[in-house]
Amino acid sequence: MVLHLEFRAGGQFEVRGESVSSAEQLFADEEGEPAGKLLRAAGLAQADSSNQELPDFEIGDELLAELLARIFPDTLTVAVSITGTWEADETRLRLDGQTSQMRVNGHEPGAFFEQMARDLAREMAEALEIPAEDFPAFEAEIVAGFSEGAEGNLLEGEFGPDDLDTEGTYAIEEGVLTITDVEGELTRFQQVTISAVEVLSWGQSKRAGR
Repeated sequence: MVLHLEFRAGGQFEVRGESVSSAEQLFADEEGEPAGKLLRAAGLAQADSSNQELPDFEIGDELLAELLARIFPDTLTVAVSITGTWEADETRLRLDGQTSQMRVNGHEPGAFFEQMARDLAREMAEALEIPAEDFPAFEAEIVAGFSEGAEGNLLEGEFGPDDLDTEGTYAIEEGVLTITDVEGELTRFQQVTISAVEVLSWGQSKRAGR
């Protein structure tokens, strides 16, 4: 994910990032097997139901991959916005991430994956010929398992406020800000912009942040 950092007046900042994954990327694991991440997220559907009110059901990977392909969008776009405060002097910069917002294809993540789980439950119920009277419990089972698993697998590693709690020396070159912390780890931001009022240069911005 490419991160864009904007310094604002009053010692505030906002980081925005967006990653776009194709269905082909998400439907493959490290060994290139189909529907890798999504199959792991839907692992509940590959084992017997734990709900004693439902008949046992089992579905193979090939069919499950086919059903997932029907419900999954062509691309998954994850947009992240993180705000916080910054302080700087001539040599060091500190960022303190405080709040964040994430959207998946324009929706709150929980709502997005819950709807996907409901669509999957509908497709699975048809393929498995689940009786209509059993569908509400079946759907609830799939939603409970898939929603959490999909969010954990597909959003794993995305940025949050704690990832921007950093302090160290810094350098800006060709619009890229690099912060090096005390352990030598680097954090990079592209397209750094400064919108602080009456700040005409980065040097002035550093002095304004003190």
